[in-house]
Amino acid sequence: MRTRNREFLAADVYRAWKRRVQSAKGSVWVFTPYFDQLLVHLPGNTDLVPADLCVVTDLSPASGATAYRRQLLATLKLLEAGIEVRSLPRLHAKILLIDGSHVSLGSQNFTSYAKQSKEVTAVPIEDLSDTRMVATLKQWYAESELVDLEWVEQLLSQLGKEIREFLAAHEALVAAFLRVEAERKAEEAARTLRQSMRQRIRLASQSSRFRTAQSTAWAQLQWEPGGGGYRTLLARGNEDLTYWWGPDFETVTLGQGHFYPALLGPLGRMAFVRVTQSRITYVWRGITWGGSVSVGGEEYWLSANFPNHGTEESNIHLKLQQSPRAGGGYDMDLRFDGHEIEVVDPGSIFGNPWNEDEFSFAVEGLMDDEDDLSELLAEVLSPAPNPRNFRNNPNADTFFEDGWHRIGLTECLGQSVLLVEPE
Repeated sequence: MRTRNREFLAADVYRAWKRRVQSAKGSVWVFTPYFDQLLVHLPGNTDLVPADLCVVTDLSPASGATAYRRQLLATLKLLEAGIEVRSLPRLHAKILLIDGSHVSLGSQNFTSYAKQSKEVTAVPIEDLSDTRMVATLKQWYAESELVDLEWVEQLLSQLGKEIREFLAAHEALVAAFLRVEAERKAEEAARTLRQSMRQRIRLASQSSRFRTAQSTAWAQLQWEPGGGGYRTLLARGNEDLTYWWGPDFETVTLGQGHFYPALLGPLGRMAFVRVTQSRITYVWRGITWGGSVSVGGEEYWLSANFPNHGTEESNIHLKLQQSPRAGGGYDMDLRFDGHEIEVVDPGSIFGNPWNEDEFSFAVEGLMDDEDDLSELLAEVLSPAPNPRNFRNNPNADTFFEDGWHRIGLTECLGQSVLLVEPE
């Protein structure tokens, strides 16, 4: 509950920073040991001129910055924009000072990484201009050393080898830690997740509002009746895999020959399958929808791959790119359990996308906006009438098991998804 004179935030404080910066009338000062491109974008929320803005940091590697090169590059951007940057040894405070009178202070660094961390921030509402705290901040400012472009460029050029060696050692340490943690937890977690996934898929199938006219659709993996030399998942009798109806007599008709997402029990493997009235013959384990989609005002090209193993944790690997010819993009891991689709690993930039900083910032905004993220996840489950690079390769037997399968239909974020359970 908010009190009369202060606000406490146990969450990402970036939006509160933006509001504070927008309200500034005379000056914006930032005190932080660590920052990256996020801080470069923050001054864009004020009408103040660059001369009214200042960042006080600690540019010594002794500060412990693991992304030291990224911080130096962000410092260059600030200086090129005409924003004052100063260095103060042993600075560890994270403070936003507005007009010399209003502050927000807490544990959160001015970095993209910190937006996903567990942080606590206090935002006093009262005027603190006459307090010992603001006086101390002004004293720190006076003690700090002015940073110029030549100094930062010199650091980048002369410390390049040491920075690369440090990053390699740090990445090796992180990888070793993650490996030990994964090995320690793997057996128990896998057992728990397998049981949970089985239960969720069965519940999704049982609770779905949609049924075929025969109540339950059944299909069997068998040789193509026409003697085509391949196996297909063939519906029983006159059952129609494209026509479904719900308890209130509303109907859903799947596009004849379109690719729809399918969840295969009991462990939750995913694929896009080409649905016709009587059969499923083609399975797509890596799909590109074939055009850009607009999410949160940005255009993305989506592609997805579906792992064979570890599907209890993640069964969709999604890539976002600025165009199909872009040299890189952003990837993330998702899990769909028959009820909902969620991001289980927000992922990272891969390759060399165009305008990497802007692209990274746009994706971070997408991940922070619940409505935009839901819009993206709905696109991930959307059918593909004409997926790019479709190959006429009958391969149902690479996804479905031998024997009979119970097929159901469910909805998630307004999209139709097939639920398939071997018997």
